[in-house]
Amino acid sequence: YDYPLIIRSVTGTIRKDTLLYAKYPKDTKNAIKVQKSQNSIRIEFVMPEYRGAKSVIYSCYLEGYDREWSIPSTNTYKEYTQLPRGTYTFIVKATDTINGQTKESSLKIKILPAWYETWLSGLIYLALIGVFIYYLIKYLKRRSEKELRRIKAEKERQLKEQQALFTLEQTKQEKELVKLQNEQLEHDLKQRSSELADSTMNLVRKNDMLQVLDESLVELSESVRREDAKAKITKKINDIRRDIQTNMNDDANWEKFEENFNLVYDNFMVKILEKFPDLKKNDRKLCAYLRMGLSSKEMASLMNTSVRSIETARYRLRKKLDLPTGDNLTEFIQRFEQ
Repeated sequence: YDYPLIIRSVTGTIRKDTLLYAKYPKDTKNAIKVQKSQNSIRIEFVMPEYRGAKSVIYSCYLEGYDREWSIPSTNTYKEYTQLPRGTYTFIVKATDTINGQTKESSLKIKILPAWYETWLSGLIYLALIGVFIYYLIKYLKRRSEKELRRIKAEKERQLKEQQALFTLEQTKQEKELVKLQNEQLEHDLKQRSSELADSTMNLVRKNDMLQVLDESLVELSESVRREDAKAKITKKINDIRRDIQTNMNDDANWEKFEENFNLVYDNFMVKILEKFPDLKKNDRKLCAYLRMGLSSKEMASLMNTSVRSIETARYRLRKKLDLPTGDNLTEFIQRFEQ
């Protein structure tokens, strides 16, 4: 019986086994199409011969790829890997060793191009290349302009450096003068600070002394109430007390103190009065003494009042400064405008 040589199937081997072709004609004119992603294939073929299991030998040739026919064997398949795109003709030749009969069968196989190998992708590539060239030219132009600006800026910088060198001697003398002036100002500031401290301590000592003297005069006034010269002596004592009170509240002393205080503490009084215009004279005094870190007892002596009155004045000052509960008044004053 004359059995035909059949190309049974074409299977893709990249993604497991994917059947690409399964027909049984002796020959086919239409090429089977294989995607580029399935370009590794196995072709199976057979020519039935039931009189002997290995009585048929096969030889294969892939036109367009193989250089020569394969060595004859009893294998009924042929594998190809990574076939380039193109059209091939697979030819298989079978020889029956029993009767010496030889037959051929062929199959056209077309490996399709990948999406990036099509004419459309070529146009896209050309467009992308065109866009790239456009932006490259634009970039080079922009870089050239930037370089020109840099050169211009460098020349301007060099010109400024030359001008700076030209005026260096003149500015050096001016700097020396400014340095001397700053040193003099610093010296004056230290002197003013020392004067302020001395003035404050003198005020404290003076008011302490006047307080003792005032108390002594009160005792003296009490002791002479029943004497004949009582009225005259009492009047004299009262005059002395009035002079003492006037001396203890002398505005001239405060104005001098305030002037020195502003110099040492960077116009503290001016700044706090600008921010809190409702502060009275005694409020400003209290602020100054708090800034200096004096105790309530020292402030009471300077302001000719009691420690309790100072605490009351501190409470009222907090309200005028609108300090939240829990904020420290002394810390607020000492950090003010720093």
